[in-house]
Amino acid sequence: MSFFDEGDEPLTEARPRRTPGRGAPRRTSGRAGGSRGGGADPDALRNRRLAAMAVALVVIILLIIGIKSCVDSANRNALRSYAESVTTISQDSQSQVSQPFFGVLTSGAQPIELASKADDVRASADVLVKRAEALSPPGSLAEAQRDLVLTLVLRRDAIARIASKLTSALSDQGSSTSVNQISGQMEVFLASDVIFSQRVVPLISQALSNGGLSSVPAPDPNARFLNDLGWLQPNTVATRLSAPVGATPGVPPGGIAPGTHGHALTSTAIAGVTLQSGQANRIPLAPGLAFTVTFRNDGTNNERNVGVTVTITGAGGAPVTLHSVVPQTVVGQSATASLPLANPPPSGTPVTIKTSIQPVPGEKTFTHNSATYQAIFQK
Repeated sequence: MSFFDEGDEPLTEARPRRTPGRGAPRRTSGRAGGSRGGGADPDALRNRRLAAMAVALVVIILLIIGIKSCVDSANRNALRSYAESVTTISQDSQSQVSQPFFGVLTSGAQPIELASKADDVRASADVLVKRAEALSPPGSLAEAQRDLVLTLVLRRDAIARIASKLTSALSDQGSSTSVNQISGQMEVFLASDVIFSQRVVPLISQALSNGGLSSVPAPDPNARFLNDLGWLQPNTVATRLSAPVGATPGVPPGGIAPGTHGHALTSTAIAGVTLQSGQANRIPLAPGLAFTVTFRNDGTNNERNVGVTVTITGAGGAPVTLHSVVPQTVVGQSATASLPLANPPPSGTPVTIKTSIQPVPGEKTFTHNSATYQAIFQK
């Protein structure tokens, strides 16, 4: 049998020719039966996105906490700085204005020199007003700032008015009127002390407490400008200024009216308790404590500008003195004065409370216008 008669052999499949310049055919990658197009795993991509969002959220929270911490720290620093500045100004008002001013009034200098020195003190008081106006209080202390400036303005202006009356008060003409006017300006000093102790100090104390700074001391509410209430009486002013003997301060131009003059103390009450002499009075501590003093005009003349004083001693430290002025009392009728007590004595400490109705011109009997009580403030 011929070679060509053998069975046909299978033909070898011709390889496709590689086109010059082209790479090998691209393989299809991916999981068996995977998604078409060879993209990344959707679950892994989603997880990466969630992780990135969580990291971003944590960063934002940390930024918010950090910013709040910085803001809180700045507020606390501002509160502390303001309280310290007010304390310094208050102390300077005592040492640089009050003490020199009353020292001038009792120096015995000649009228012109006296008025000049008093005006120098007024200039120092004006410096304190400008220092207060330059303070930048936190927003929560805007009211305290206004009251602080008002306190210092009242003191400065009263000094200026007193300085302008000194020459007349020490002359033979117009002495009585000028002394009365000087005594009236002393009441402005008292009003400034009330504003400072009842408004400025409590507002700052509350802000410090709310800001978590209870350990930072607030200004001293007992740092008073008018430390001697005797200056409220025209007779005392005349004596201390060495006004001419012929002048009769506190007496109307027509002289003292005929008849009797004076008042009788009726009662002293606080926190719903009417104090009794000769026994231990227990006074409950509560916010907004105030003495209510009731007295009666038992003379035969109406009276003007009647002073009422409550003094607390025995609690340690300096005595606490409260003062109020009743503009007018009428014959045979009762009058009432309210004296707020911003800083009561410590609980459980025995104290002595004295209430006095100040004498008026022409008054000769003083045995019934004051009373003394023993008391304990308790929670």
